[in-house]
Formats: sequence, C-alpha cells, structure tokens
Amino acid sequence: MSTHSPMMTVRLRESTVALLMTLREGDGETLDAVIARLACAATALRPPAVAAPPVAVAPVPSPRSPPSDVGKYALVMLGETIHAATLGELFADVVDTLVRIDPGSIERLATMRARKRFYVARDKAVIHPGRPDLAVRRTASGWWVSDNVGTADIERALRAACEASGLAYGRDVRFEGRSGRK
Repeated sequence: MSTHSPMMTVRLRESTVALLMTLREGDGETLDAVIARLACAATALRPPAVAAPPVAVAPVPSPRSPPSDVGKYALVMLGETIHAATLGELFADVVDTLVRIDPGSIERLATMRARKRFYVARDKAVIHPGRPDLAVRRTASGWWVSDNVGTADIERALRAACEASGLAYGRDVRFEGRSGRK
C-alpha cells in the first residue's frame, strides 16, 4: 500500500505561490509540505463543529497574456503550460516566472553554472565567458540567459532552477519537449 496520496494540479495565483514560498521553513521544504503544515495548524485551531463555507475564487489568468499561439516547445510550471518558439525563450519565461514568485531563487541560480556557462546573469558577457559570438536573450525581468540551448541544456537549466527555488523537477516543473505547435 502506498503512503503517498495521488498528485493533482491546483491553479494558484502567482501572488499566492510567492506568499507560500516565504512561509517555507527551509530551502528543501516543498510547497505541498507548506500547505499541509498550514492546513494541519488551521484544523487544530478550528472547533470541530464549525465548517467554513466554500469560497468562490475568480479564475486564475494564464501567466502569458494573451496566450501565445506560437510555441514549438512546452513545459508545465506550477500547473500552467508555457509555450515558446525556442528553448531560450522557454527558459526566459521560467526565469521571469520565478522572479515574480521568489526573486531570491534567481539570485541563487545566478551562482550556479553548467559546465562552461552560467544559467542566468545580470551581465550578458557572463553567460558565455569568452564566447561573445554565442546568442543570449534578455528576459523581461532583466536577466540574461543563453539562446544557444538544446534539449539537454534546457533540462539541466530547469533542474538547476528547481534546485535554486525549492521546486521539484518533474512535479512542479515538467519539460514537455516539442508541443506540436508551430
């Protein structure tokens, strides 16, 4: 018999995720663990006979407004599917999302590097040291990322981003590869 409950996707506002990230008791605590801890504490405080009425919540808008019809690649991040025309654009969208929900995670990611390059940097020359000929991309949040990436590179970068943010690769962030869109 399994000791784990089945996983499900729940849509949360970015501001809610950001708040939950600030409530983590350590870098290794997942958002699932934070929510479970808070739910246990709230249950202990509530008298057993009192049940809270359901609260109507407005639909959560997609992180991309309007959603892009162009997107050769896709990933699912915190329940939202992100499409992009290139792998560099896809990682730039991940960086911008992390900046909104946990700015400190990008600062941590900026100290991490793949074999020869950094995943993100404030200075574009730092991304590909000694290789100004390789393409870079500036994210909407002002960070630089490589635009010269393949599938193995993006998966490595996504794993590093998850490590820096306390998210779980494969659960909170899942690279879908080619999306079937053009």
